[in-house]
Amino acid sequence: MTTVPGDGTRLRLLVALRATGHNEVRVPLAYALTLKARAGRWEIASLDGAPAPATPATPAGVSAPPPTADLTTTGPASADRATTAATPGSRP
Repeated sequence: MTTVPGDGTRLRLLVALRATGHNEVRVPLAYALTLKARAGRWEIASLDGAPAPATPATPAGVSAPPPTADLTTTGPASADRATTAATPGSRP
């Protein structure tokens, strides 16, 4: 026997799934949802912002390093600049 929640009962979920497109490429997806019970069923009340990633636990007595940002430039733009800079007579 299933217990039906009372109207207005809310439940927050993080739904993770893997979708497959027409090209057979699998893509992981995640949705943060709030469900609300109404008339004996669950309905999606809202799509919420994704939760912050969990921070790894730091052992007692050890200070965690400060967060850092990766400012490395990658991709074709950085390769083009490096090639241009190395070509004699070219302008930066």
